[in-house]
Amino acid sequence: MILLSPDPLRMQYGIDSTESSCPACRLIGRSMSCWRQSRLQLTVELAEEGVRAAASRPQCECHSHSRLWLATVLIHLRELDRAEGLLHPDSPDVSHPSAESAARADLSRSFLAFTTGDIDTSAQLGEQGLAAAERSGPWHTLGRLVLAGCALRRADLKVALAHTQRIAEDALLASDNPLAGQCAWVSVQVREAHDGTEAVVPFIEQLVALGPASREVLGSQPAAAPWFVRLALKAGDKAVARQGALAARQLAQINPQFRSLTAAALHAEGLLKRDLDDLWQAAETHVDPWARASALEDIGTHLAGQRLQPDRAVEILERSSDVYLAAGAARDLSRVKSKLRGLGVRHHVSRWSSGSREQLGRLTETEFTVAHLVVQGMTNSQVGAQLFLSHHTVAFHLKKIFRKLDVASRVELARTWSTPAGESRPRTPRARPTA
Repeated sequence: MILLSPDPLRMQYGIDSTESSCPACRLIGRSMSCWRQSRLQLTVELAEEGVRAAASRPQCECHSHSRLWLATVLIHLRELDRAEGLLHPDSPDVSHPSAESAARADLSRSFLAFTTGDIDTSAQLGEQGLAAAERSGPWHTLGRLVLAGCALRRADLKVALAHTQRIAEDALLASDNPLAGQCAWVSVQVREAHDGTEAVVPFIEQLVALGPASREVLGSQPAAAPWFVRLALKAGDKAVARQGALAARQLAQINPQFRSLTAAALHAEGLLKRDLDDLWQAAETHVDPWARASALEDIGTHLAGQRLQPDRAVEILERSSDVYLAAGAARDLSRVKSKLRGLGVRHHVSRWSSGSREQLGRLTETEFTVAHLVVQGMTNSQVGAQLFLSHHTVAFHLKKIFRKLDVASRVELARTWSTPAGESRPRTPRARPTA
């Protein structure tokens, strides 16, 4: 969800980075250009310099733009703790002198919430940012991308289609389209859900060709390359699958500093070669919860297909379903449950019932899960390890849980916590089985 163009700063903020006398603006422009070229470490370094340069210019638009740009890059690269610190509304350095900056901040926070699995917050901030963007600038496409992703996770294809139809022109893979990769990625996912695999394979071929749009989506979405490879193999197009794995590997090789890219390359390669070791490494390396759940699902599916270790297949697929639930991915959960039924699991009890949110205040699925694990006595780090979230993100969720349930401490939460009648207690996720 990053705006890129021959002069990206002009496109995104209306600033000519080549003529600006502001050093921060020039640094932001150079950082954006490096992102377009997949020089990701230099992208981050220049963005960090831009933030430092903007600190002495609190009245300039670059004061907020530089922080928002750096935060967005870090979210894409799944450096979530740092991004959260830049976007936290309580930060004294967060200021939004214009309506566009405020809208961009809402959309960045929406994207961060989406990435951590807090779909309710993501949708709320996305709609809020979208309304402001439609009034004050070119941000409506960003809002629709966030909301389309939320709707797809919730299995609401009608809403997802409505948003993607509004950004259909942006999904054309023109090299000068600043959102081509992101629009195409979301649109292809929605179309595959609606029309099936065969309808999207031609688009996948373009998205693994390592052009500007391809680099954008593969660099910013760790689940994209394995998703492309999986669908190409399903359609019997091994050439496209090989190209997808190769593109992910090349991007990871030139940017070895980022775990998200390494995980994506391992995941794509593991699918292509049916290599369980690569898939396990991917599952353990992925920072993105949804991508990690996907890798676990692929491992469970592979074991189920072998028909030699059905118990292990069930165990790993159940772990995958736990993580999908924590990521708010109802559609993916439904698919995994179908696979479990195919393995003879007829009464798989969800860790979170559909009624839990109404019966426990206004907690989201992720908040419900965090609360339950905290009540069991886990630390924030232990909860994060179970749900593949950082301990900072767990602390952020816990703060919202306290507010929603009107409690002030872990002890008070434990005293007042109760599971709704008829709902089974969540199971603690299992450790990785030995090979």
